[in-house]
Amino acid sequence: MKIFNQNNIFILLLLVFIFSCSKQTKNESGDNESFLTAEAVLNVLNGEIEDSSDKDYYFFEAGVLGMIGLKLESETNTQLSMTIFDYNQNVIKHVSDSFTNDGSGKYSHLIRDIYLEESLSESLKYYILIEGADKTKYTLTIEEKEYSDEYEKEPNDSFASAQIFDFDYNIRHYNIDSYYSQIDNTNVLIKGFVNKEVDIYKITNSIKLPLIASLGLSSVPSSDVSISIYNENYNKLATIDSNIQGDGEKVEKLLLNPHSSYYILVHGSDKNNNIPYKLLVSVEDIYDDTELEPNNIPVMSQNIVYDIRYKGAIDYILDTDHFMFSVTEDTTINISYFKIDFENINIDIFDSNGDKIRTLTEVDGSEDILFSEGTYYLVFSFDRVEKGGFKKLNYEFILSPLDITEFELAID
Repeated sequence: MKIFNQNNIFILLLLVFIFSCSKQTKNESGDNESFLTAEAVLNVLNGEIEDSSDKDYYFFEAGVLGMIGLKLESETNTQLSMTIFDYNQNVIKHVSDSFTNDGSGKYSHLIRDIYLEESLSESLKYYILIEGADKTKYTLTIEEKEYSDEYEKEPNDSFASAQIFDFDYNIRHYNIDSYYSQIDNTNVLIKGFVNKEVDIYKITNSIKLPLIASLGLSSVPSSDVSISIYNENYNKLATIDSNIQGDGEKVEKLLLNPHSSYYILVHGSDKNNNIPYKLLVSVEDIYDDTELEPNNIPVMSQNIVYDIRYKGAIDYILDTDHFMFSVTEDTTINISYFKIDFENINIDIFDSNGDKIRTLTEVDGSEDILFSEGTYYLVFSFDRVEKGGFKKLNYEFILSPLDITEFELAID
């Protein structure tokens, strides 16, 4: 039985020809060493760096709203950098590192999902600068991508360029498909991440009521990627890391006050290129009996309301949960706690000077403790740092002041 006749073969060859011509390829002219002489590139360009002083400038024009991906390939594992500029020649993205072998014998850099801002003009010009340390041939590929709200929007490697998740009465979650690259990026000047790639998201509460935010980082194959939380003043509040490669990170019960914001930083510890991940951010209305993050240090302590049963959790390695309560006069307080795994959770009481005054050790215990006037902290902590195997540890507790007079009369 004949599978193809002559007409079918002709149509197949025509489709192959059309597909091969869909990307326009050109070679570098050589006279492109400044913005003024930048060379236009449409899809694929073959170029060469002669030496460390050689600078190759290109430009491309894009639609008023969209996304692109850039791929830079080299024949050798050399030092090459790629810088992207806007129309006014301001740097919007820079990567520089030795290439990653993609398994095909070539070495490549990828920058995915560069977000092209809306413009009143019919087209928007962007510049690309390619530099290198040694002589090498390279291929630059520009791929257009249909815009979607669910894509990460590069550049987002500074607080000023953070991708914004704005919550209100109607918008309650964002689900972002993204890629993380642990490469040299001279745009990044954040302490602890200088020159290293980092993806930054900003979550904001645009309503008059407090919200509880939850974060989930997943689908990170064979890499240890972490989340760090910063406040509006760019001060780090916590780093969440399960310490397991290929696993996701979760942050729950993050208190998001009215018209306040947090910065969420996604960052890695290994030198990998284009690690896919999903970031889910959602909010819900607040509940009085829920532990609220961040509460890792005394000044972030959550105020305890007596006679309310609180539900909390040690969410990640080195998570520490602080709760504060005040005593106006000498008072005996019953502290009841439930569902405690004492092999993993410590429960301590500190005074206002930071001195530990009591450790609770009973399983699902209930203890009556006499407190003098002052401020105290009830602290739940997890202090075992091991590679892998960590699971969220839940706990519950309730504080109830006792009426000493009635208590003594009952004894009599």
